Amino acid sequence: MTTPQISVIIPVYNAETYLRECVESILNQDFPSLEVLLIDDGSKDGSPQLCDQLAAENAQVHTIHQENGGVSRARNRGIEEAKGEYITFVDADDYFLPGALHKMWSFVEAHPGVDIVSSSIEMDGKTIGPANASLSFSDDVSFLRSSTTYELFSFFPYSKLFRRDFLDQWNVRFIVGIVVGEDTLFSYFAQKHVQSVAICHEATYFYRQNENSVMHEKDFTRHGVAMYQVARIVAKNMDEEGLYGQTRFLLDRLSVDYVVRLNRPGRTADMQVIRQELRKTYQTIKALPVPFCVKLAAWRLTLPLSIACNSCVDFFVRGLTWLDLKRVQWVALRCKR
Repeated sequence: MTTPQISVIIPVYNAETYLRECVESILNQDFPSLEVLLIDDGSKDGSPQLCDQLAAENAQVHTIHQENGGVSRARNRGIEEAKGEYITFVDADDYFLPGALHKMWSFVEAHPGVDIVSSSIEMDGKTIGPANASLSFSDDVSFLRSSTTYELFSFFPYSKLFRRDFLDQWNVRFIVGIVVGEDTLFSYFAQKHVQSVAICHEATYFYRQNENSVMHEKDFTRHGVAMYQVARIVAKNMDEEGLYGQTRFLLDRLSVDYVVRLNRPGRTADMQVIRQELRKTYQTIKALPVPFCVKLAAWRLTLPLSIACNSCVDFFVRGLTWLDLKRVQWVALRCKR
């Protein structure tokens, strides 16, 4: 069998409502050189049968059933089973916009061997994508490593093509056990090793706001726990070449604004559990060779919220953080590979 150009990986868990629409949006792309991998992650509804039915209807669709292990394990299984030159991810309740694969593949043809092709998504009637509107391609490693994940890729693993050999060379995978932010962490490790990026500023992907998803739970305890698990993983994997981008990433994870958002009306969170994670995060970061502003941000979160959010404290901390971040940026831009 000829190697497909693109492997589309779809983790499936209790997704029978939207799954057919999702798969048909891919098959209707009129992009012949592709395979669709449905990773049924121990679904309890009619999804397993629907996956088998979709595979029986089209030879490009393949179903893999496994015991429930979470979305990260399902996506990783897809990466291991994929045969395509490039890999892309789709959530089962989302879908590709018309012409999406041709639009992204045109950048592979224009820049053979590019590690990542990133495009925009449609969500809530808005187009969300890379902030640098003038950039269409870069293989300047010092620039790619000094920018931030949000500015170049956004933090979504979907609406992108990842070169399979690139993911394998650096063992870029989803970390199992992170329930919120696993996609951001995957993008972080991709940026940490990327050598070239092409950017399609057109929207290729429709992101559906699913009220039953983890992100729409009213209990935000595990959101807070996951946020600081991600921060500790990133801090332990920092290096000098990507110092600025990684620092910005960590400062976002250690923002006091996030803790404030946990206390909004309609949301609940076990702040005692989250505080324990905060203290653990601070103790970890304090012992690591990370920039001062990162340690300062982590320390601030260990203070009582009334003190941490005090206008005088906020002005002082933000000022020191800005100064140190500029120092980090100055250093990082002089780190050449």
